[in-house]
Amino acid sequence: MKWFLYKLLVFGAIALLTHVIAGYHMNGDTDTNYLRFTPQENTGLILGTSRAAQAICPGDLDVHPGLFNASFSMYTSPYGEVYFEYIKKQMNKRAKDQFFIFCVDPWSLSSSIDSLTGEEMFVEENKLLAMTRSISFPNWEFMIEQCAYGWGNIIREHYRPTSSMFLHSNGWLEVNRLYDVVRVEKRRANKLKGYKKDVFVSNRPSDYRKRELRRMLQDMKGYGKVMMVRIPVHPDFFDLEQAFWPSFENEMKQLANEEGVFFWSPKELNSELPFNDGHHMNKEGSHRFSGLLNAKVDSLKKQS
Repeated sequence: MKWFLYKLLVFGAIALLTHVIAGYHMNGDTDTNYLRFTPQENTGLILGTSRAAQAICPGDLDVHPGLFNASFSMYTSPYGEVYFEYIKKQMNKRAKDQFFIFCVDPWSLSSSIDSLTGEEMFVEENKLLAMTRSISFPNWEFMIEQCAYGWGNIIREHYRPTSSMFLHSNGWLEVNRLYDVVRVEKRRANKLKGYKKDVFVSNRPSDYRKRELRRMLQDMKGYGKVMMVRIPVHPDFFDLEQAFWPSFENEMKQLANEEGVFFWSPKELNSELPFNDGHHMNKEGSHRFSGLLNAKVDSLKKQS
């Protein structure tokens, strides 16, 4: 019996030690969301979905250093109460000279509709922003909920990255893919087909999400400068968005005017920037776009 208890104690100690070590080995290689659930000192935030997460590199916005890209994905961070609660936790409440970039597109302001009841569905309520409520380092809550594949793998992947994606500490999701025209076209065609088959059919423009966006804009204005951005996409995706929500551009302009914020929608870049799949910019496109955005931020800061 004593030998059994001794072995149990040893194995328990090893398991505990493995978990503690894993907690300090989580980084942008081991998980592409984890760092967004750790405390991030910042001078403002970039909000949006995966389009923004990959397109805007805070390190390129040197006219306002210290921005944090707090964007997730279409199903995780559409504009709404769940996302707003997360943003309030990650905000720097002390500084008043901050900068906030709200990235808007038809998908981040639409919702799935229940085919039987016709009611609006809020898919983010079952995703990680709703599940993980704490912001801490190490974030044990996140690891328990999101790392069911075994914590030993966290240590292994820390030293032997297996993904082409890397989440930087400033929130930029870097996607490294060799640029191949044939593969890019294939990914774009598949992504577009998926959107037409699923999102275009199941989603509808959401008044609720527009109200939440307005509420967030109004709140952030109390901490500094705010702007809205419609990030470029491949022309085929832009045409799909126009078909889905024809008045989207005008509605965003009206919202920006009513709230006194600048709205930038560089549609001319749709056919100029390189994309990984038509919806997300590749690494080169991200740096080019972030450089242009940097100039817009500079212009707005000089107006203050």
